[in-house]
Amino acid sequence: MTVVILSALSIIGLQNSVDQLLKSFTEGGIEYLLDVLEMNGAKPWMFKALKPLISCIYCMSSVWGTIFYFTWSFIYGGGVLGWIPSIFAIAGTIYVLKSIGND
Repeated sequence: MTVVILSALSIIGLQNSVDQLLKSFTEGGIEYLLDVLEMNGAKPWMFKALKPLISCIYCMSSVWGTIFYFTWSFIYGGGVLGWIPSIFAIAGTIYVLKSIGND
């Protein structure tokens, strides 16, 4: 459970950090970056690649959740069998944390 909560908080922090960095160096955040890419005729695979890396917080749980799970599973102990359920639990935890934060 600790790995799920730490991963969810790390993913939320990662997306907020990337968004703030983009806002400080450009006119907008992640949405602005995606709009600029679309206006410049970016390939569709770029949007599909950016979605689990920085643009969709729920999709980020698949890539970053995997990285955090296997990193922290060496620290806290854990196996490969808990990996897929952990990804779904991370996405659910992100949803709950985002809904609590929006109230």
